[in-house]
Amino acid sequence: MDDGITFTEPLAALPVVETRRWTRDNRWPEGIIDPDRYPEIAIARTDGEMEEVGRLRYALFVERDGKRYAHADHTNKVFLEPIDKISLNFVARARDKCAVAVRATWAHDTIVDPHLEQVVAHADLAPEVLDTVIVHSRLVVRRSMSARGLLPVLFQSMFRGARMANARFCLAATRSELIPLFERFGFCQLDRRRPYFDEVAGWMNVLLLDLHDRERLTKSESPFVAVYDEFDPRT
Repeated sequence: MDDGITFTEPLAALPVVETRRWTRDNRWPEGIIDPDRYPEIAIARTDGEMEEVGRLRYALFVERDGKRYAHADHTNKVFLEPIDKISLNFVARARDKCAVAVRATWAHDTIVDPHLEQVVAHADLAPEVLDTVIVHSRLVVRRSMSARGLLPVLFQSMFRGARMANARFCLAATRSELIPLFERFGFCQLDRRRPYFDEVAGWMNVLLLDLHDRERLTKSESPFVAVYDEFDPRT
């Protein structure tokens, strides 16, 4: 996905909206979110919306878990990263607050982020496949029943967005205790892949989702099946 963009330090300094204006290109198609079907879900597009995501990340990753990420802003208690500028951040709201969020990034864009680049390297997928791979990361969920209840619709929007972008596979890296959550949605652990060590997050497992494998989605009783059938109706 060589689009001629040079990643330099000013990219990180530009406001989200301003940066998106000139990195939007053809990475993400319009209409990824279906507001009629998923009214709770949106894409964070403004500085204020991204800051809200960053505050939730900071509260969970930095304050709660004690992680020391390089781009954590301890003064304002916001955790955003340069890669956010060219990614999509899916957000679910509850009680007028960002309750759940997850980030989607094309695999080839991860070269500017050491954490995501490590995920792609550990997956060790064939080079010809990488153009079709999206990496999901920075999943954050508030500690409330209402927030956890939004996970299925957030993930369905994530799946729909990947299909609309013509992706074939999704990758995610997670701690061992969260593997069952991802498996319920149809993700699977890569064969013969041991956990890898991220210097900040610790030991992580790489999971793969085949966006075109309806059999696996059905077997895991994934909420993605209904979305899958929108794109590939059964005859």
